[in-house]
Amino acid sequence: MKKISAAILDFAKPLTDGLAADAPLDLRRDTLRIAITLWNALVLQACGQGELLTELFDRFRKMPHRDSVIMGALVRDMVLRKHTLYAEDLRLVGEWELRDVGDGEVSLRAVAHAAPKK
Repeated sequence: MKKISAAILDFAKPLTDGLAADAPLDLRRDTLRIAITLWNALVLQACGQGELLTELFDRFRKMPHRDSVIMGALVRDMVLRKHTLYAEDLRLVGEWELRDVGDGEVSLRAVAHAAPKK
């Protein structure tokens, strides 16, 4: 099994690949925060605790229509990606840190936690 940091960076590619090479680190962190929040919500849902995922969808539905449609499509794609590539990976992401290592490259340090029992 991949390190959780490698799994998250791979999972987040549809979000992060669209960022410019010189995107500010704060924007990269915010983008990764969306991916990690969604990852954790999907892990919890798989363990019978879908409240966080429901809360996320409720937030998206309250956005202006255009933004809601975009986020809905993006989240559907990310859900499919998690189920396709990482369905068996039920680790939660705890504390994490994204660092700029230069030349447009970043390094993610993340702590994995076991998912709650089903």
